[in-house]
Amino acid sequence: MNTINTPKQTFHIRLSTNQPKTFAWWSLTLSSLGVPPTPVLDSTFIWDGTETAIAPRIYRPPLICGTPEEARNMTCKIEEECKCTPAEVKMRCNYYWKPT
Repeated sequence: MNTINTPKQTFHIRLSTNQPKTFAWWSLTLSSLGVPPTPVLDSTFIWDGTETAIAPRIYRPPLICGTPEEARNMTCKIEEECKCTPAEVKMRCNYYWKPT
């Protein structure tokens, strides 16, 4: 779902491919969907505030959401420890989940 913010209104628009949505004075059409041109951009990235690394494909961080509002605003916390070391041209990371 896409959101367009204006000073007066917010619109939530659900688009289907090649089916224009027409409004008072403008029209919006989703012409194509695709993956990023560089496969690495389709990866999950992790960041410690200083450095960025690519997470393994099967990595799913343990998100802790205190309230439904935190989940809606995507301000949940990740409770884990991550140790990363260089391995030639990649980073090798071990993740340790910290139960709360």
